[in-house]
Amino acid sequence: QMHEAIFFLHSFYSPEEKKEILAALSRELEFSETLWPSQAEPGYSTDYVYLQLHGLLGAALYLTSNDAETALLLNHIKPFLERFLSVSPSLKDGFKEDTLGFHNWVHHNSYLYAINTLASQLHILRDTDWNINSESYELLSDVVYGMLLLGNDIDFANSFCGRHPFDSQLKVSQSSFRQIIETSTSAQGELDTKLASAYERVWNAGDFAVTQEEFPQGFWQFNSGGFGLYRNNNWVATMKGFSSDFWGSEIFIAQNRYGRYQSYGTLEIMYPGGRDSNGISLHGWDWNKVPGTTTIHVSFESLRAKMQRQDEVQLSDFVGAVRFQPRQNSLRNIEGEGGFFAMEFEQNLISSCRDPNDFADGNIPKYRKSPCLTEEGHESDHAVGFTFKKSIFAIDGKMISLGSAISNSDTTSNTATNLFQITVPHNPGGFVLNGTPVS
Repeated sequence: QMHEAIFFLHSFYSPEEKKEILAALSRELEFSETLWPSQAEPGYSTDYVYLQLHGLLGAALYLTSNDAETALLLNHIKPFLERFLSVSPSLKDGFKEDTLGFHNWVHHNSYLYAINTLASQLHILRDTDWNINSESYELLSDVVYGMLLLGNDIDFANSFCGRHPFDSQLKVSQSSFRQIIETSTSAQGELDTKLASAYERVWNAGDFAVTQEEFPQGFWQFNSGGFGLYRNNNWVATMKGFSSDFWGSEIFIAQNRYGRYQSYGTLEIMYPGGRDSNGISLHGWDWNKVPGTTTIHVSFESLRAKMQRQDEVQLSDFVGAVRFQPRQNSLRNIEGEGGFFAMEFEQNLISSCRDPNDFADGNIPKYRKSPCLTEEGHESDHAVGFTFKKSIFAIDGKMISLGSAISNSDTTSNTATNLFQITVPHNPGGFVLNGTPVS
């Protein structure tokens, strides 16, 4: 908002005032790290793109004194955009080889609204010398196409929601998708018909003279996010786990406080019509019984977050998916006719580890204790040695789920693998159980 106000008044500034404002903004916009860094590499914060990218372009267009200065800044903005639209390393923000977008060290759908800002700025630069190159556009196209795959239209699995449970709608707007597609002609020399066909399937807008794609079917392995995706007929199944490197649930004391089991081998099936039509509702939700997960049904007091931030991690790193019968010319070579998902789980007691003394006088610790020293009085709601192994085979429109090595030392709570949890929808008035309508 500050940037917009400054740019709105640009015609009233003297050349000297523009120079001073640009110098101040160069620090606010971190020119030294973005436009002329000493070591240029991918992995920029998606928050920066969301909040500051329009400031970069605005500074070049409204605060420079002549065309040469404008071109100088644009000549640095273009490679910055292309670095952002390159595969980022490790757990850094940005986009991975399998199209997933990262923020806060994991694939995080809820933060990919940054693509809205990116799309609008790329749209401004289309048909100029500062448009992105074809390689950068190809990654962006694959990223947003992959986002459409994750959902059934614009609703996706709750396990992707981070610290915003049930906020499971696509964060990239229809207009941003349209802007990206309109950028394709200048970026790669022709219309991106694949993305345009998917766009027309989802929104049926008639904005592009292409045939709508059929409902995509098959299996996709998204291993940077620890999940697999199976699409068949009109439904989308998401199988998700986590590891010691990337959390399975983003938990704050006032956000997603009961969300421990969000990725404990989740199997969520989404039919058309959004969350309500699928019987997915925050009201009455049992946080112990996330669909597909293997969980200990503990009290909500045990389940709730005790620290200000308490992300769920585990000890095992065995998690992922593999597609069978790979398809030619498929999305980033992650697509096949069928596939399987597997994970090994070993609960990590540091997830909720705390020192009771830190809560004196009403204080709430910011983070958990690590290492967790129970012999020194530290406490944890994860100290029961909980383990399991899980695999799901997706073949010929069927899913076969297997579990083994389910064990823990909790003698007071039930342990279960939860097949599903739904609220009976008011419209159409029921659901189907083993082929029989139930109202």
